[in-house]
Amino acid sequence: MSTKIHHDVEFDKLRKRFGSTGTQDERIALLKELVALSPRNPKSRGLKAQYRAELEKLQEQRKGSRGHGGQQVGYDAIHFARQVALVGQTNTGKSTLLSVLSGHAYQVSPQAFTTFKPEVGTAHCEGVPVQIVEVPAVYPGDAEPDKFRFLRNVDVLCICAATAEDVEIAAGCLEDAFVVPVGDYVTPEKHKQRPKDEIIEKPAFVAGWDANCAARDLEVVPIDDPAGVGAYIRALLHVKRVYSSRKGEIDAHPRVFPLDREVTVEDFATAVDRRLLKTYHRARITGPSAGHAGQMVGLGHVLADGDIVELVR
Repeated sequence: MSTKIHHDVEFDKLRKRFGSTGTQDERIALLKELVALSPRNPKSRGLKAQYRAELEKLQEQRKGSRGHGGQQVGYDAIHFARQVALVGQTNTGKSTLLSVLSGHAYQVSPQAFTTFKPEVGTAHCEGVPVQIVEVPAVYPGDAEPDKFRFLRNVDVLCICAATAEDVEIAAGCLEDAFVVPVGDYVTPEKHKQRPKDEIIEKPAFVAGWDANCAARDLEVVPIDDPAGVGAYIRALLHVKRVYSSRKGEIDAHPRVFPLDREVTVEDFATAVDRRLLKTYHRARITGPSAGHAGQMVGLGHVLADGDIVELVR
């Protein structure tokens, strides 16, 4: 009996130290101590299983970094203009959603902590190219610095969840890193590249298995509705899409601009190829900003989301 009580006390001490441990080697050493203990408390036993999985993940990452000339392969290598992170507890559908959105199969398993490193895919959310990044599962006490530094700088958080409690736990882990998920658009200047000790609000929503996932005043989109998930991602990115047309053929991939930025035909032509302005001085517009389909306008005409532009001499 006394040994088990001692293990509970030691486990709690080590758990608190783990939250402030920085380097990978320090974390691995502390995790080895944690998993060697045999706490009696049911909550501690559950955390021990998560710490064991975390230990395996870190050891795998260290082995992988040594296999690449000693260079760490991970979050620092992930770059894209628009990034969405899939975040949540283990077995909440992150890998499944990544596979559906990107069109590529990723490892999906009923076993906990299948994802040991960030998995990256690309999707087109209502025409907008987006990088989808599944991060390893979060859990109470999780303090992996690279993971949360990455999450502080993505554009949108998608919390995958099966229950409202899943949302609360994931949101709590984010808040421990001073990231508050909110259901509205937040300008990038307010939530990206900010000091790590500054509280930021991050545009977020829930990809849930049913309506019971509602929590934190975040919109719940069915996780098995990829079109709906893509539409909400595009809405939180707060962008406008302008399509190019040539000889009646519309480009499937639009030029993307901030929704609150005024974009003219001249801006659009410059984004396509600045040299076009030497030849083209008007445009034929079809879409929300046009008075009628095929309206002829000048270079100063202000475009709207969904417009189709055909440059004319």
